[in-house]
Amino acid sequence: MQVAIYATEEKRRRAGFDHVLVLARLGEALILRRDRINALWVLPEGRMTRGQSVEETARSALGAAIGEAVFDVYPLCAYGVTDEKGRETGGLCYVADVRDWPDEALDEARATAMLRSAIDQGLSYVDTAYPYCDGQSEPLVGRILKDGYRERVKLATKLPVWKVETRQDMDAVLDEQLKRLDVPYVDFYLLHALGRERWEKMKALGVREFLDSAVKDGRIRYPAFSFHDDYEVFRDILTSYDWRMAQIQFNYLDIRHQAGLHGIRLARARRVPLVVMEPLRGGALANPPAEVRAMMERYPVQCSPVEWAFRYVGDFDQVAVMLSGMSDEAQVQDNLRIFENVRPGCLSDADKRLITRLRAGYRRRMPIGCTGCAY
Repeated sequence: MQVAIYATEEKRRRAGFDHVLVLARLGEALILRRDRINALWVLPEGRMTRGQSVEETARSALGAAIGEAVFDVYPLCAYGVTDEKGRETGGLCYVADVRDWPDEALDEARATAMLRSAIDQGLSYVDTAYPYCDGQSEPLVGRILKDGYRERVKLATKLPVWKVETRQDMDAVLDEQLKRLDVPYVDFYLLHALGRERWEKMKALGVREFLDSAVKDGRIRYPAFSFHDDYEVFRDILTSYDWRMAQIQFNYLDIRHQAGLHGIRLARARRVPLVVMEPLRGGALANPPAEVRAMMERYPVQCSPVEWAFRYVGDFDQVAVMLSGMSDEAQVQDNLRIFENVRPGCLSDADKRLITRLRAGYRRRMPIGCTGCAY
C-alpha cells in the first residue's frame, strides 16, 4: 500500500476521490472520533454526495463527530492510496480550527443517584483521578460519598505523575487531592499511567519513599500503579516495590497487548491483585460486528456481548476488580446483574473456545491493533 499527497485541485474531481478527511484541532489538541466497531481513534471523515460541496462535506463530518461547536474549515491537500493491484482511491483533506466547543457539564444530581444506587446494591470500589472530567471528578466523588457512603466503599485515586517535578510535589499533590475529595485518607493510591520514562523519573525523585511515608502517616492505605506500556516495563515496575495492587488494560482481544496474559501470571506469582480497565475495549466488545454476534447467537449458552467480555476477564483469579464506565442507569443495572455470576472459574472449556473464535472474528476486521484507550 502506498500513500501520495497532491495539490488540492489536482485530484479533487477525479473518480474514486470522494472522501473528505478533517484534521481538526482545538488549541494544540487534535480531535479524533472513536470508531465503535473497531475501537480505533480516527479522523472525522465523510463521503461527498451529489449536490454537496467539499466544504459542506467537511463541515458535516466534523459536526457529526463533535456536535455543537464553532469552527472554520479550509482545504489542505488531496491524498491517494494505491492498493496491491495498483488501484488508487483517495480524497481531500481539510483542516478545521475549532474556536468554541462547549464543555458538557456534569449532571451532579444524576451522577449522585446512579452511584449511590449502585453502592446500595453492592458496588464496593470507586475509582477517580486528578484529571478526570477536567478536574471535576474528585470533588464530585467526594460530595457523592457523603452521608455514610464513604465508609461503604474502597476509594481509589491517582497521583498525576506528570505534575510532579520534586519529592515535595508528591506530598503537596496528595494533600490537595485529599482536600478535593474531603477525606482524611484514600484506600488505594495509584501512580497514574506509568510507562518506562515516567517510572524512571518517579524512582529518581523518591516515589517509593513517598509511598512508604504516606502509608505510615495514614494518608493512603495501599500503594498501587496504573500501567500503559509493554510487558517488560510492567515486570520491571511490579518487581521494584511491594505493590498492593496494579491496574492494567485487559480484555479478550488484548491478551498480548501491554501487560497482557504474561502480566497476569506475574501478578499471580507475586500475589499482587489486579484491577482491570477497558474490559469492553472502549465499548467495542459491547457492539460486535455481525460475524461475531452470529457466533454468540449460535452458541448454546446465551449471554450478551457485554457479559461475555466481563466473564472472560473475571475468570482470572488474580483479577479483583473490573472498571466499567457506566453512563446511564440501565448500564448500572445490567452490570450489577452480570456480576452476580462473574467469578474465577465461571467459564467452561467450551466457553473459552468460543472466546477464541470471537477473538479471531474481531481480528479479521482489525488490521491495526489500536485499543482505543485514548492514552
